[in-house]
Amino acid sequence: LPPLILAVTFVGFGLWVWRGTGYQYGYFKTLSYVSFFGETVLAAGLAVAWAGVSGSVRAGTWRDIARRWANRGLRFSTVAIFLFIGGLTAVNTVQTLRWYWAGFSWNMPGEIVHEARRIAKSVTEGGTVRLSTHMQYPLAPGGTKFRPITLAFHYESDAQRRWNARTAAVLAAEMYGRNFYTAGRTPGFKQDIASMPPDPDYFVLGSQQDPRIHGLVLSENRTPGGKLALYAYRPADIMTSSQISESFGGSNFFAKGRPFTANVGADEISSERQAAGTAAPTDRQILLGVLNPSSDEVGIRVEIGDETTVYPIRPGLHWIVSDPRSVPYRIFAEPEGDDSIQIYLARAIGAGTAVARSVTADARSSSSVRVDVDGGTIRAVVSFANPGLGGVNVGATFQESITHGYWVSGAPLPAPAQVISLEYSVARRELSESINGTVLKSTVARDSDFPGRRRFELVFAHGVERIFRFPLFEYRITDGEIEILWTPSEPYVFVLPRR
Repeated sequence: LPPLILAVTFVGFGLWVWRGTGYQYGYFKTLSYVSFFGETVLAAGLAVAWAGVSGSVRAGTWRDIARRWANRGLRFSTVAIFLFIGGLTAVNTVQTLRWYWAGFSWNMPGEIVHEARRIAKSVTEGGTVRLSTHMQYPLAPGGTKFRPITLAFHYESDAQRRWNARTAAVLAAEMYGRNFYTAGRTPGFKQDIASMPPDPDYFVLGSQQDPRIHGLVLSENRTPGGKLALYAYRPADIMTSSQISESFGGSNFFAKGRPFTANVGADEISSERQAAGTAAPTDRQILLGVLNPSSDEVGIRVEIGDETTVYPIRPGLHWIVSDPRSVPYRIFAEPEGDDSIQIYLARAIGAGTAVARSVTADARSSSSVRVDVDGGTIRAVVSFANPGLGGVNVGATFQESITHGYWVSGAPLPAPAQVISLEYSVARRELSESINGTVLKSTVARDSDFPGRRRFELVFAHGVERIFRFPLFEYRITDGEIEILWTPSEPYVFVLPRR
């Protein structure tokens, strides 16, 4: 009887993990480590139970009759448990063989395999496909329960990252014959952002992502109705943040007297003047991504051809779509007043992809940075816009992971817009922080004499859960001189969650 009780307890524990707990992954992983013990106990329990009731019991006293019925009950229970375990094993084996046969073995809905194959069939042989760094597999709201367990794969951001990585792995497996790139690492498929081509033939995003982040529009989705979206990419029609920076002296920040200008032709948009074509007249629209990095409303004067419009925009990212105009024409944009703006991208939209004229505020959070060096001090201005007021129960820190630098930010969250000014004395490891012109605090991190490349990051977290990690600049110290090696050429655009 005791082995039988242990066996039933083991099965009951498995059922509780399956249906009751909110952290199935961790419990089942632990369960797999001790499953041999449970299986041994289960087998022993069944064997003992069956052997214990073998043979017949002669009719006699009431105790003999009770023992006979008890034996029958135990024998029935033994057979029922055996059939139940055997059925579960059979179902699990069939499902495993089914999905392995289909080339899929991840803990995800099987439909992702069919969707990945549908996308692969829509990509020409030899084409270059880039998985957007903004891609997120659409987890169903409320479809996953989370518990405060400090092992792994229990935070919502952890779950999202792992589902994204698994989606990338499935896509990579199905993209044979194509050149597939992803910024995240997947099992057996290692990539990094530096190796990703800036101008792929196609972009893959999640179905819930805004494609304007790459200069694309929803109507250009080639695989509508699924959890993933495939977009053809034509780089001649798009000026990215990096291209804009290169064309304007290394910066895509523009101020009054230093406007953004571009020329729209029948086949491209660029900073070079476009010649009138010999083909039939063509109308094209402009999609302009504009970031207001200040904490106040800024007026932006946009001149397209001979038409001038002033758009008042609040802090954060905005999308401006113009009316169609006959090419070639010139676009001119600059802020009014003393504030600056950042041009995120510019897209020339052809007549076959008509979009209504509009000015749309992007509800996502955004952050951009400007950096310079003054002797032994690095000065950085971090603009953070949060129109959706995300970040409840989320805190911000500045970190230098290689040197174990750690400074807690005084930035209050949630807040709609903040301009954070930093003065980082590298030798003293002291960081002074001002927000919207008010000096808040000065903190000192542990000393470090690390001689190599250092990365300074903005980190959003809730307790030990790191939600986002955004590099602000990289630098090194050579012969006592600070050299800035890298700053992001485009703002970070993201959804800051509530915890």
